[in-house]
Amino acid sequence: MSSPPQPHPFDLGDTKSRPTKGPTLSYTTVHKKPIYCCSFSSSSVLPADDQNLSSDDEDSDAPPESRAAKPYATLRNNLAQTLRNSNKSLLPPPRSGSRYFAVCGQNVASIYRVDGGALSSSSSPSSPSSPSPSPLTSTLVQTYTGSKGEDWYCCSFGGLVSSLVHNANDTSGTTEDGRRKGQLLALAGAGRCISIIDPYAGKLVASLIGHGDEIYETTFVPIGATNFSRREMTGSLLEGSPTPCVDDFLLLSASKDESIRLWNVQTGACLLMFAGDMGHRESVLSIDVHPLGHSFVSGGMDTTIKLWRLEDDAVVRDVVAASDKSMITDIRRTTQIQLPYFSTNHAHTDYADCVRFLGDCIVSKSTANLILLWKPVLGEGGRAARACEKNSDAIIPLREFVLSNCDVWFVRHSVSDDMKSLAVGNKQGMVKVWSVEDPEEPPKTFATTVTGGRSVIRTSCFSREGDIMVATCDNGTVWLYEV
Repeated sequence: MSSPPQPHPFDLGDTKSRPTKGPTLSYTTVHKKPIYCCSFSSSSVLPADDQNLSSDDEDSDAPPESRAAKPYATLRNNLAQTLRNSNKSLLPPPRSGSRYFAVCGQNVASIYRVDGGALSSSSSPSSPSSPSPSPLTSTLVQTYTGSKGEDWYCCSFGGLVSSLVHNANDTSGTTEDGRRKGQLLALAGAGRCISIIDPYAGKLVASLIGHGDEIYETTFVPIGATNFSRREMTGSLLEGSPTPCVDDFLLLSASKDESIRLWNVQTGACLLMFAGDMGHRESVLSIDVHPLGHSFVSGGMDTTIKLWRLEDDAVVRDVVAASDKSMITDIRRTTQIQLPYFSTNHAHTDYADCVRFLGDCIVSKSTANLILLWKPVLGEGGRAARACEKNSDAIIPLREFVLSNCDVWFVRHSVSDDMKSLAVGNKQGMVKVWSVEDPEEPPKTFATTVTGGRSVIRTSCFSREGDIMVATCDNGTVWLYEV
């Protein structure tokens, strides 16, 4: 039996580029506690390198309410002034093939740059004289330290820094030379507050307050474009919309308070709250947005999985109105949505702690050592039957992925952007990667081995191109693989 592929471990505390030279069994990390989440940026604009940020720079001693109450326009103007007064550009020269990802755990979040690999030479025509792919190297480019007692459970990239900081009317997703513009980073967890970081300027730009308990997952929403492409940043606008909504400035958050909230990051307003009579009855553990942005899925401790619409007329009107730049200082009332258009408890009998879209299908995981690929049975016009929760035919199971040593909750699986691969870790320090297209192909196994034993892998995350995977562990280590 062949040995599992070896990872590319690296020292998270090292700010210099480190080549990957085979397995390393011991190394240090700036994250001394579990790392719960990882998110890749789709931006090709580099964040400010070598930044060490602290919440002390943003009046962390003040209560969250006072920080959130600071006028958002003032925050944006302050950032623009900071950039104008800078003696040197915060952006280093672009590097071909560079990717960025963020990880978070306890009160520390870090952003890393990955260079090299097969992608770095993919643009060169293949010939006998073409150089072989360079080895992967990793560089710590930014760290952010939150308030004492904070414990970040989730992070996500999205939004466009340029339209937030420089030109509010600039909602194009690319620069003049075709590169993806810089993205914002959202951090949330036990503190009940969502921190919005601008890696481009190295600043905390907003704090979103509203949840009454811990926040377990955040994700940016490409709402407003019916044919939105997350990779190409293209899409058509809804009729009557005053501004393009393809800039990902809408953010969803799931919380222990049994609610899901939709925020406008530009204005800081909470637009919608998905909770109530037909909502989740326990903690909402996971959310994911449909690739076209018209709906999202949620899973929770109540074992139910629900689908919610983002394209209903009333919802769209509210979102568009609150997205108007002239209403930044207006106090708006949050609209409550109580009725999902689909709900089932037939997929799992235990916590549904991770849900992901795979096209129109759903890949959901429970603490019962099972990942299920299934399709919801929808009625006429895409609506679910009223009695769907009592109807065993409400879902069509398509494939089961049987896990081992994965009976702990808050372990995230990942689906690659091309929808061909599925990855998940377990409590024995192993990551399995399945081919979604070929049920007969056995999963590949990737090992994480450090001195002192194996640790729970909390999340596995593919790069946007699908050639790199990152796994994060309870012991504060991060593992980098070429897949």
